[in-house]
Amino acid sequence: MEFELICTEDKRKVLHQLLTQKGIVLNKNSDYVIIEYGQKIPSKKISILFEYSSIDMLIDLLSNLKTTIKSNGVIVGVTKNENYKLIKLSEIIYFYANNNEIYCVTKHEKLRIKKKLYELEEELDNNLYLRINKSQIVNITYIETIIPWFNNRLLLQLKHIETELEVSKNKVKAFKSFLRM
Repeated sequence: MEFELICTEDKRKVLHQLLTQKGIVLNKNSDYVIIEYGQKIPSKKISILFEYSSIDMLIDLLSNLKTTIKSNGVIVGVTKNENYKLIKLSEIIYFYANNNEIYCVTKHEKLRIKKKLYELEEELDNNLYLRINKSQIVNITYIETIIPWFNNRLLLQLKHIETELEVSKNKVKAFKSFLRM
């Protein structure tokens, strides 16, 4: 997970060093902001407000966020109205990329996710989620049928939705190994 850091200039270097040492990625273009108390809070971003005297608590919180997706089982999605919504990972059938946007699909809706597929791949439980091609990650608990397809590919029919997903030729071996086929 990447964060923008907003703080006073005199503390920026120390905070940058502390956060990056803990594996927290800083990116000015992130939709998530770590903001020092007293600084202007940006709109249309999710902000974590902190006081410099409590920096240890902030670092602990951010370190724990790395595992929150796996342990907590929720992710933040963005609706068509640009509202934020918490979605249980267990309800997500698959994730996909389209025109530089990432979406998750549940049986009821499609929501935009403010992450990259590679970030999701790193953060999701690798016992349940599998990258099946360059633009999709599937929740294997929603696979209903696996059909051998053309050119050594596989077609996945999913529970609750009509969409079929294709396992690309270069992902078939890993997919079969994952499912012990």
